Amino acid sequence: MAGHDPRDPASADVPVPDFTSGLAAGIEGLRIGIPREHFSESLADQVSDAVQKARAVLEELGASTVEVSMPSVRHVPEFHSVISQTDAAAFHEETIRDHAQELTPNVRDRLEVGRMTTAVQYIRAQRARSVVRQEVCKALEQVDVLVTPTSVVTAPRIDQQMVAAPGGRASVLTLLSRNTAPFNDSGVPACTVPCGFDASGLPIGLQIAGRNFDEVTVLRVANAYQQATDWHTRHPEL
Repeated sequence: MAGHDPRDPASADVPVPDFTSGLAAGIEGLRIGIPREHFSESLADQVSDAVQKARAVLEELGASTVEVSMPSVRHVPEFHSVISQTDAAAFHEETIRDHAQELTPNVRDRLEVGRMTTAVQYIRAQRARSVVRQEVCKALEQVDVLVTPTSVVTAPRIDQQMVAAPGGRASVLTLLSRNTAPFNDSGVPACTVPCGFDASGLPIGLQIAGRNFDEVTVLRVANAYQQATDWHTRHPEL
């Protein structure tokens, strides 16, 4: 959330810039980081092809790509749900107690799991999160933004709990948050833009993440890509 809230002790007291100020600057000379680990693992072939083509577009626009290493990021799936489910359970404690029957089963189940998390488990997860945050921020010292696939698979049906993925069937919730969770957990800004469609007509996303409080550069790269392509003007056939 942009802007300081004096009632929120976790709120950052930093000026809010004009996020659109860099949109017309182009991306010539920017350094784009391509993570070596995690983000391209378990990646569907059609997603991989679309993202590689999107990176080529960014290079044609004058940016250079640099491989960066963030080895601890591959552990995010192991602790992300511990933190998110526990935080959610604490926030919605009254709702779970008084209105559990009104929640959809998948939401209620996750909140109930969060209620059973021990303090030791939560603290260990937060320690792991701190390591990932340090690695992400260190990588962003070497480059201007990081570019990854937004999701390793395209959208499943709303009633699906398991989907086919490279390496075998996997949980929908785990796969859909696999590539976005590292930036949620490290607290850096990220944006996703469409970069293609699979054979079924489902959209594929390109994720752009940047340094703390540098949304201007993130949006600058996103806008440059959209100006050079027309994926955002297309729609899946329903």
